[in-house]
Amino acid sequence: MPSHSGRKLRLILCQQVENASFPKTVLSGTRLTTITIVVTMREPRLKNVLVKLLKFGISFAILGYLFYRTQQEDEFATIMAAPKNWGWIAFGIGAGLTACMFGFIRWFILVRALQVPISFIDAVRLGFLGHLFNLMSVGVLGGDALKSVFVAKQAGNKKTEAVLSVFADRLIGLTTMFSVAAVAFWCIDFERFDATNPTELNAIKWICKSVTIISAFAIGSFILFYTIPNLTRLPIFLRMEKLKWVGGFIAKALGAVSAYREKPSAIASAFVLSLGINLMFASAIFGVAAGLSSSHPTYPQHFVIAPIAMVANAVPLPGGLGGLEFALDYLYRGFSAAELPTEHGFVVALGFRMILLSVALIGVFVYLSRRKEIDSLSEKATSESMSLPEQISSAQLTYQPASSE
Repeated sequence: MPSHSGRKLRLILCQQVENASFPKTVLSGTRLTTITIVVTMREPRLKNVLVKLLKFGISFAILGYLFYRTQQEDEFATIMAAPKNWGWIAFGIGAGLTACMFGFIRWFILVRALQVPISFIDAVRLGFLGHLFNLMSVGVLGGDALKSVFVAKQAGNKKTEAVLSVFADRLIGLTTMFSVAAVAFWCIDFERFDATNPTELNAIKWICKSVTIISAFAIGSFILFYTIPNLTRLPIFLRMEKLKWVGGFIAKALGAVSAYREKPSAIASAFVLSLGINLMFASAIFGVAAGLSSSHPTYPQHFVIAPIAMVANAVPLPGGLGGLEFALDYLYRGFSAAELPTEHGFVVALGFRMILLSVALIGVFVYLSRRKEIDSLSEKATSESMSLPEQISSAQLTYQPASSE
C-alpha cells in the first residue's frame, strides 16, 4: 500500500504526463512510474539549459553593444588618458565591501529572528558563497537557494523559516532601494539642470516617478499588514496566491509578513542596514567614477543612480551581467550636463563590477574550504528542483508559528 506522500507524488507526475499529451493507454500499471520519471527528470533539465543559454546570449549581446559604442566614442581612450585618483578608487572598493557585509548581517538578523540556529560566521560564509553563486551562476543552484538549503539542513524542520528569511531579505532590500531612489529624485533640482541628453533624462524622470509609486505602495503595505491583525488570512489574499504569474510571489510575501509580524526589532534593524547598504553602494560607484575621471555625476545624483543600477543587477541574467552595465551607462548619459559631460557610465560599471568580483573571489576561497559539503547541497537542490513542479512551492511557504502549548 503506497504512502500518502507516494500517492501525492504519483498524482503530480501523472498530471505532468497528461499535460504532455501522452497516449492514455500507456498511463497504467507499473509503466506509469517509469514514464513519468523520465519526463520529470529530463524535460526540465533541457529547458533549464536552453533558458541559461538564452540568458547568456542576452548578457553578451548587451555587453557587445556597449563595448562597440564605447569604442566608437573613444570613451576608453578618454578615461585611460585622464589622471587617476587612487584614493577615491580605494574608497569605492572599501564602500563596496562594506555594503556586502551589511547585507550579510541583515540576513543573519532576519534568520535568527525566526529561531533558526545559525552562527554569525556561517552567515558571513554563506553571504560570500551566495554572492559567488549569484555572480557566477551557470547551474540550478543560485545564492538564495544555497542559503535556504544550507539552513534547512542545519535546522532540520526549519525549512520554511529558511526560505522566508531569504525572501524577506530580498523584499526589504528592494523596498529600501526603491525608496532611496524616490527620495533622492525629489530632492534634485532639475530646473537648473542643463541636460545634454534630454530624452534619457526624461525617461529617468518617468522611471523615478514610477519607483515613487511602487515605494509608496510597498511601504504602505508594510504598515497596513503590521498594524492590522490577521489581514493576511482574508479570503481575497488566499485567492491571490493562486494567480498564475504573481501567486507564488504573493504567497511568499504574505508568509514573510506572518513570520515577522512579532519581530519588529528585526525588521527595523533590517531596514536600517538596508539604508546603510544603499549609502555604501552609492559611495562605491561614486568612488570608482571619481577615481577614473573628474567628469562624473554628483554624489547626491548617485543616490538615484546606484539603487536603480543595483535593481537592474538583480534581473534574471547570469550574475546580472549586462543589466547593471546597461543601467549605469544609460543613467550616466541621462545625468550628463552641458558643463559636465558624464557619458562613460559603462566604463564606471566595469570598474564597479571588479569590486563585485573581488567579493566573489572571497567566496571562491570559502567554497574551496568546504567544497564537498557545498557540492552535496548543490546536488540536493538540483534533485529537488527537477523532481517537483514549481507550482508546489507557494503552498509550502505559508508560515504558521509553533503553538505555545
